[in-house]
Amino acid sequence: MPIVKNTDLQLIEKHGFKENHAFNIQWYKVQGPYYTFIWMNRDDWEVCISDFGNARTGLVTNIFGHRYKTLEELFEDICTENRKRLWSVQDE
Repeated sequence: MPIVKNTDLQLIEKHGFKENHAFNIQWYKVQGPYYTFIWMNRDDWEVCISDFGNARTGLVTNIFGHRYKTLEELFEDICTENRKRLWSVQDE
């Protein structure tokens, strides 16, 4: 497991992630109907993002088409609309 930097923890807290550990990887759940996770890939420790189903089965799927070297890069790449659509509770 890599050591998570304080700056990463601040970003995680700012964006509403809650820390957990499972499946031999470090991952963070965002509350809401989509159960989206980010985690550090166990093979190369790049930041990955996926949904609950893929995290549960251990499949590494990146819904944005590429991996991110840092959490900051990931957050910068996700626009507000995507974050709201994917990671927020929606009243439908």
